[in-house]
Amino acid sequence: MFISADCVTSLKIKVAGVSKINNVECMTSLSEEIVGYTTIATVKDVIISSYTSNSIKLAWQSLPNVDIYKVYAYNDNTGRFEYIDSTPINQIVFNHLIINKEYKFKIRAVTYIDDTEVMGPPSDIITGHTTT
Repeated sequence: MFISADCVTSLKIKVAGVSKINNVECMTSLSEEIVGYTTIATVKDVIISSYTSNSIKLAWQSLPNVDIYKVYAYNDNTGRFEYIDSTPINQIVFNHLIINKEYKFKIRAVTYIDDTEVMGPPSDIITGHTTT
């Protein structure tokens, strides 16, 4: 069976142990269901498409079969990237930013399969700077 690389798929399995005792097959009960997912592509080529003294607009190439893109920003206080917003399209604008400040972002593509959120790996860090 051929599965397109552009489509996220899942595989659901259950496992049981089988052994033979006196030529009779004995099987354990089935395990809990295990679900595995194919990988979602990484968001690439993120650019700062525009910026002002208090806003930054990010844009990137659209990926097929993505429900939303989650955007993370670096938090200077925690030293970590933290979720800040999501968008169903391949661009987002952040307003009300601090004047003359550097901002760092990462973006992850997300799709939903059977009410389960499946995320791709984070993009490279994109750095933007508001003007004075």
